[in-house]
Parts: sequence; structure tokens; C-alpha cells
Amino acid sequence: MKVAMPRSNPDVGGFSAEVEIVDELGDSRTDRSVGGRGQPDQVTVVFTATAMSQPGIWSPALGGPALAPMSADGPRRWRLELSLPADANASWAAVPDVRRARFSLAQRVRAAASYRARVELGMILDGQLQVEAPQIPSLYRLIGSDPHVALSPNIALIPTPRSRQLPYENLCAPVLEPERATACGRWLTTVRDAPETPARQVVLLDGEVLIRVDEQLAETGWGRIYLHNADAVSRMREHARPLAAARGMALDCVAPACGIPLVVGTSATAPTALALALRLGADRAVLLSPAFPSDRARRALVQQAAKVGIHVDVRAGSLERGGGDPRRNTRDRSRDLAGDVERAGGSATFTEFSGGHDLAAWWPTLLDALHADRPL
Repeated sequence: MKVAMPRSNPDVGGFSAEVEIVDELGDSRTDRSVGGRGQPDQVTVVFTATAMSQPGIWSPALGGPALAPMSADGPRRWRLELSLPADANASWAAVPDVRRARFSLAQRVRAAASYRARVELGMILDGQLQVEAPQIPSLYRLIGSDPHVALSPNIALIPTPRSRQLPYENLCAPVLEPERATACGRWLTTVRDAPETPARQVVLLDGEVLIRVDEQLAETGWGRIYLHNADAVSRMREHARPLAAARGMALDCVAPACGIPLVVGTSATAPTALALALRLGADRAVLLSPAFPSDRARRALVQQAAKVGIHVDVRAGSLERGGGDPRRNTRDRSRDLAGDVERAGGSATFTEFSGGHDLAAWWPTLLDALHADRPL
């Protein structure tokens, strides 16, 4: 079976793509939980293009920030095949000229140690992503964005046959009215559906990203406190020191004595979410695709979590394997994190969801986490 995909901007070569369902099982295993495994059918995503220069495909679910160059398939013809689970949530965009994009990125590699330079690298790549009928903004564009203003969509979704699809057409619209947000220290706070008791309230970091699926999160019955980053550079700087960032959040944004049981963090904000959960005396911390700034910070938080007894719910995508680079293998490092907490005498679980480092993949597993009770 083949499903037509949206074509990219015809000015960059008339991209077209299709999804072909592979009948036999592939070699991708998806851990539904620590205790069980599933092996979904695979889909082969075939991208084709007509262009003078070598184009490429960008998909955070399949390669993180890396570009996948297309291979020559005839005069001015290019082709790329990628494989992913049939239930994976993934987005994609075209990069018209891979060499030009890589040259632009390489010019800034020397300065990439600074937070601003690292953010600029993502923005350079983000600015070159194109599809003809874009549906949602890339994750790079969402992080640090102002939730009061509209965003330009620049990527599309891969219509895998068993993925859990959102009504993504609303994700680019402003999600806040000025009076609905409160400044607190270096962050912005938004509260939705505050319950009478804080026992059903959750704090969500990277709020400017996760609030865009608030309609779905509201169905879980939790009251939501979103903590928005001031901007992308501030996010990188603050969360390089998760203990200090959590201390500031607790003092400026959330009262430590309020009895909030659950804190959620994604990617670079996940370590801060764990540190904040420890400060608040929460029962559980949900860490989606966690990225720790250093092994030292990781060890310190693991030891504190084990000592306090908080449950650490770690979740990572089946496609977050880092392209063979162990340092970027978020899936395996996340599994190891849960194991480290347990070996230190604490409580932890690891769940592997179908997809990658992408809001399209995070929101279904976050819904599952909010519906779940703390393991006994």
C-alpha cells in the first residue's frame, strides 16, 4: 500500500514522497515497557527529487539534527529510503542543497561551545527546511518561542498507518493571551484547569512546546502548570546547571509546600525537571528523551532520586539511536539512566515509545504517562 505525501516547494526541485508498507516484520524492536516487547511492522519511506544540487531530508525522529543526503538516481534525480515502525510519529522536511547547508553549519562549528552558537546552529538548519504544504513548526522553532505569537510552519508529518495523529493545523497559532501568563523570575508561567487540590496538578517544563498539545493533555484530568523558557539561548544556559535552575523555579514559580506530585521535562529540561521534582517532594518525575549536561550532574541526580525514593519515569524513542554514535544514543542512555536509579536503590521504569526526538512522538507517550498511576 502506498500513501501520497505532500510535495515540497517546487522551486527547490519538485520533491515528492510516498510511504510503502513492508509486509514482513523488520528488525526494529519497540519496548512498550520494562516488562514487555513488541515488534511492529515497518514502513519504508521513499523520498524522490528532481534537482541540480544534491538535496537531503531532515527528520528529527530519524536523525536528530543530522541531515540525510539523497543519493543520485539518474540525471538530476535523487532518491532516499528510510525505515521506521508503522506506528511511529515522525515529521520531515526537505533541505534543497545539502552541501550548502553543511557549509553554513561548518562555519560556526568552532564557536559551537557557546550556548548562543549552539542555538544558532539549530536556527540555521531550521531556516532551510521546506515543504509545499507545511503542517507544523519544527521542534527547533518551538523551543524558546513566544507562546503569544504565531509561528511559521515549515515541516510536514509522515503519515505512518498506525500513528496517533494530532490536529496539527493549530500548533502554529498563538496559544496564550497576554493576561493568561505570569512572569516569574526568568520564566513565564501558565496555569490551566487548576484543581481544588494540588494532588492532581503537574508541572511541565519546556512549556512553550508542550502547551501546544494542551487540549489533549486536558483530557487526562490533571491541572497543568507550564513553565515557559524566556528564549532558546536562555533555555540552553539555564539547563546546563539543572540544580540551580530548579532552585530558581521552586523559589520564583512553584511553592515547594504545594504538594504537587508530578513534574515533566523533555530533552535538555529533563534533568531540571528531576531536580525540581526532588525540591518539591513530588512522587514522580517523567523524563522524555532526557539529555544531561554532564555525567557529574547525572550521577548527582541519580543518587538524590534513589535516596529520596521518588519514582523516575524515563521514556525515549525507538529511533533515538544517535546514528551509531554512543554519545548521541538517547534510547540506550535513557535505559541506562533507569537502571542506574534502580541499582542505587531507587525506583525507576524505562519505556520506549515509537518515534524519535520530536513533539509528534512525545505527546502520545506523555498522555500515557499522565494516565498512569505511580507503580507500587
